[in-house]
Amino acid sequence: MAKEGGKNVLVYVGDAASSPTDFNLLAGQTNSRWNGSTGIIDARDKSSNDWAETVTSLNEARITVTGWANWPDTNALDVLRANWEAQTLTECRIVLNVAGANYTGMFRIETFEVGGETEGVTDYNIVLVLEGTPTYSAS
Repeated sequence: MAKEGGKNVLVYVGDAASSPTDFNLLAGQTNSRWNGSTGIIDARDKSSNDWAETVTSLNEARITVTGWANWPDTNALDVLRANWEAQTLTECRIVLNVAGANYTGMFRIETFEVGGETEGVTDYNIVLVLEGTPTYSAS
């Protein structure tokens, strides 16, 4: 299997006004990352003979995305901002490769940060936390 450039990992934001959902590319992405993890519970006791014993707990997933705000191409960024203000869930999709493998789900916006330096470009940093079970598609 060939290596693939990270530029193919892309975050899309759902437009709740459309049915079925239309997904808009979050413009200006420079770093997009899916982080899936499983909680581990330490179940050691005095009879464990110095070896770990664990039980799996809940799965969790996050999308972290940073980039440059491409004004006026900020439709997806505007949806995220409005949903962060309203504290509502946002349907998002992260595409993992050029073949289109992706996770789609409802996400809570944990971090919505937009800023910039005097001699720099306006940037954003967004962290999305999955609510419920995501849907995985291989294409």
